[in-house]
Amino acid sequence: MASNIELSQVDREFDFVRKQDDDVKSSMLHQKPPRHPRFSVQVKQHHHAHRYSTETPQAIQQQSSQRWSTVAGMIGPPRSDLAASMTATSPEGCEVCDQSGAVERYFASVRVPASFLAATSFTELFATSFNPDDSSIQRQLQLICLLCQGLSFVLSMNVIVLCSQALVRGLTGNFDPFSETGYEFLFREFHFEFVCVRWSFLVSCFGFLLAVTAKILYSFELFNFSSESYERNHLELGVGVCLVMASLMTHLASYVNSTMVGWKSMTDMSLDMIRMLVTRAKGMERPLEPFSLFMALIGVLFIILALIPGAQI
Repeated sequence: MASNIELSQVDREFDFVRKQDDDVKSSMLHQKPPRHPRFSVQVKQHHHAHRYSTETPQAIQQQSSQRWSTVAGMIGPPRSDLAASMTATSPEGCEVCDQSGAVERYFASVRVPASFLAATSFTELFATSFNPDDSSIQRQLQLICLLCQGLSFVLSMNVIVLCSQALVRGLTGNFDPFSETGYEFLFREFHFEFVCVRWSFLVSCFGFLLAVTAKILYSFELFNFSSESYERNHLELGVGVCLVMASLMTHLASYVNSTMVGWKSMTDMSLDMIRMLVTRAKGMERPLEPFSLFMALIGVLFIILALIPGAQI
């Protein structure tokens, strides 16, 4: 009888110690690490005040929900049972959790295909040589190919640099890491990088597809009617190539527009990016931004003049 009493007392003491240990582990798990003195002040970047929040998860959830609810066209599939179960077991029963890992998952994954596009476009830019004996349509196809390859290269380099900087900025911790989803976290705290990277990568892909189409038509002379080797089936092949590539690009554009969250379409996202660039250019704290935007506009104008017959300076 005495031994049973001693065993029950030991069990109670063991349960008490284990409960204390679990409480300590739980508090250490949800406690934010001490900040470096350099980042103790609030850092305002873009249009958000990035801070290491000391608010409760419920308050953060309410604020993020209010900001996220103002986004036009927010649609998306319902959460899966697995995600719902994970949310239900989150600390303190709240639906928000630390989504800071989304920075590395997204920007690091986009940087890899962007590097491939940049390398391929750079190679093709210097692999094409002009032939003075080419017909007018051949020269136009070659010019379209070079312009699209150049567009793909420039935007891919933009993606690579922005992704690298976003990964570095993710190490500072000057943002609210709590959010319901990784998408909402990136949209709220890394809005400029997220929009520019996504837009640049999508446009570079479409530019690459256009360049491939023009390269096929040029290399096989499918529309070169004045060529001695031109045959009747070349026209059918050329039209078929154009239709297939146009079908692919139309399908991709439709899919991208149908899966947009935060914008109604690709056009809406483009307008959002233009507004951000103009806003950044107006600020005197970034003197290179207006100069960059001015050079981009003038460069596009000169390219348009080069494409219009008789409009050259």
